[in-house]
Parts: sequence; structure tokens; C-alpha cells
Amino acid sequence: MAAFKHQRVAVIGAGVTGSTIAHQLSRSGLPIAIDVFEMGRGPGGRASTRFTRQLPGVWYNHGAPCFHVCDPAVTAFIESLAGKQCIEEYKGKVMSIDWATKGVRQADTTRASHGSSGDAETCKIYRGVPHMASLCSALLEGDNITKREQTMIVEYCFDKTTQQWRLVDKQAKEYAGYDYLIITSVTNGHPRFQKTFGLPPPLTVAGDRLAAAQVSDAVQRVAAMMGEVKSDPIFSLMVTYPVSDAPPSLPFDCLLIENGMLSKVVQMPLPTPSAGHSPSPSHVSFVAHSTPAFAEEHISVSASSDPDALDRLAKTMADHLKMVLQTVAKEAASKMDMDSPAAV
Repeated sequence: MAAFKHQRVAVIGAGVTGSTIAHQLSRSGLPIAIDVFEMGRGPGGRASTRFTRQLPGVWYNHGAPCFHVCDPAVTAFIESLAGKQCIEEYKGKVMSIDWATKGVRQADTTRASHGSSGDAETCKIYRGVPHMASLCSALLEGDNITKREQTMIVEYCFDKTTQQWRLVDKQAKEYAGYDYLIITSVTNGHPRFQKTFGLPPPLTVAGDRLAAAQVSDAVQRVAAMMGEVKSDPIFSLMVTYPVSDAPPSLPFDCLLIENGMLSKVVQMPLPTPSAGHSPSPSHVSFVAHSTPAFAEEHISVSASSDPDALDRLAKTMADHLKMVLQTVAKEAASKMDMDSPAAV
């Protein structure tokens, strides 16, 4: 850590990883300046939150609705943030449905059940409050942290003379004088950067330049490893219904789906005045994630400039979501009837 003394650090990405790195560096006690670059409107990354102007107080945690922690050291770090009132243990009810059989049951929420390592008995589930993006927002509080949101870095240049990095954003604005560059997004060295943004992956370009100039091939090797990372695409559908149109008595906060077009449905909690938002009790909101297979089948639509194609895709998912909600509500009502005492 002593190497960072009197240095400037650029962190690319204000997701959970980038925000945590900036937070830890900020609290190190060393006189360093940290600039966090985020292409989105705010921090969060895969744990971000979308807001709507049409319905103030309504939001969508359109990425991760919560997260598992099994490592005691990470648990201790998360619980150290309690004073910031940005996180809480998740107590939501998680159900699952097999869409092929329409069978509904309570889901196994242990970390082990999601294919990750760790002692299931020590795992805890957390979520950001009042919404998921609150976690990263709290982590980025610090006098020596500067947030540069809606800033997409498209070029990394290393100056051999000064031994510093110079960054260039999509609007050709330059940010110079960084002693350390920390990149937290694999996309910077992945072919999908080109597919998504129409530009070559900036870390790949930087690595090739450094190798050609015989400065170092380390960046080139890191970019090559990033380019090999495999990931599954999903579509995220954000829906708000008037309460009068929403299925009643839904017995879940999070619904896991097997053998269907969707893989997960999360019911958004109603906002409260204490959370700094006006409640909207007349509406109920959901986020639905597609399966990777469905997303792969329709991946060309996501890059389409045809609004009608996007609307058709959204309608397909929304119609299926409504069927899922109606099926679960019907199943829940049926079980309630069976559990009720017989009339005498």
C-alpha cells in the first residue's frame, strides 16, 4: 500500500468491485486521489437501480436483487457498513416454479444451491437499502474520491516518459496524470466491447501498443485473458402495473423459474417516506430476467435500432410474465383454500 503514497489512481467501473476498491483505498490513510469512471448515470454496475420519471418513487433493481456472502471476512466487511444504513440482511420469501409442470414450492436459498462454494450454513443474503445502488453509492463516499459518471473511457495511453496513464473518453476529453490504472470490467478487453459500442476494446488496443513499443507485454496478456472470458446474456424486463391489474396474493419476493422463457422474477418493495421517496401504493413493480437461451435466440434485437422490434420483444416477455404471475397467484389461492378449515 505504501506504493500509492502521493499518487493518483483511476478506477474504471463503479460497480461493486470498483466501488469497493475505491472505498478501501480511500480509507487507507494515504494521501491519494481516486477518480472513479462510470459510463452509466450512477454507480452500481450489476447491482444498479433504474428510476422512472413517470412514477416518482418507483424503482427497479434490474440486475442483482440481492447477493450471497459466505466468506466470514466479506461478511465482516459488509456488516461494518451498517452505520451507513445502505445494506440489510435479505429476508424476502423466495419461491420457485417449474413452468413445465406449474408446480410451485419454496426455494432453497443457500449459496450452495446456486452453484458456488462456501459453507451453506454460514452464508447470508444481503440487499442494498433502500435500493441496490445504495450500496455502491455509500462505498464511494469520501473526500478523496471523485465520481465521473456518464463518462465512457475509450482509450488508455501510457506515457513512457512520465510513467503515467492518460485516459480519453467518448467525447475526446482527456484525463491525464494517473500513476495507477485499475480496470474492473472485463468488457474493456473483450470482443463484446466492439459489438456493443462499435469501438475496439480499449485495453486490447493499449496492450498492443505497449507490446509494439517494447514497453511491456503484460497488458496485452491481461487483455487476451479478458477476451477469453465466457458469459451468458440475459434480458431484463422492468414492468409496473396498476394495483388493480396486478395478480393478487403473490406469495413471493423473488421467484426462480425452471423450464421457461424467464429465469427469475423479483417483486420490487414499495418505497417508503423514510427512504426518501414518495410511496406509490397504487402500483406494483417487477423485474423479470430471461433465460440465457432466450436472450441468445433474440440477441440481434438488443442491438437493433428498430424500436418496433424492441417493443415486440418486450411485449413477448411481458405477456409471459403476466402468465407466470397469474399461475403462481392461482396456485397460492388454491393452497390457501386447502389450508382453510372446512365450513361447518
